[in-house]
Amino acid sequence: MSLPSFQLLRPKTLDEAVRLMAKHDGEVKIVAGGTDLLPSMKQKLFTPPYVLDLRGVGELRGIRNVPGNGVEIGALTTLSTIEHSAIIRKDYPVLYEAVKTVAYQYCATWERWAAMCAWTRAACGTTSRCCGARVADFA
Repeated sequence: MSLPSFQLLRPKTLDEAVRLMAKHDGEVKIVAGGTDLLPSMKQKLFTPPYVLDLRGVGELRGIRNVPGNGVEIGALTTLSTIEHSAIIRKDYPVLYEAVKTVAYQYCATWERWAAMCAWTRAACGTTSRCCGARVADFA
């Protein structure tokens, strides 16, 4: 299945993203990783004329102390970043342990998948794409 036609919008700032969302209100879907939206679009469950890609909005990444209010974790902050954060490890041990568990399960799944691809690649005698991605992407 192929994706329906749409215009990809790639804001660089949070303000620009908010303006684009307001401008295309009701006609835009937001994507950050694409693992939920893109398969749905392929199945034609969603056919938005605009897709707003937030991956370029740096303001949505990172971990910041907010004096008097705790910590702020940006919406695009990766599990790996949270897991390796000294702030989280020191001040939020329950969150740290939870993220470690989730990140480990996620990485273990990708490691098994990459191992399967490596085996398939060896069996096929190919160095090109395997299982839809390059094994090097997961090494």
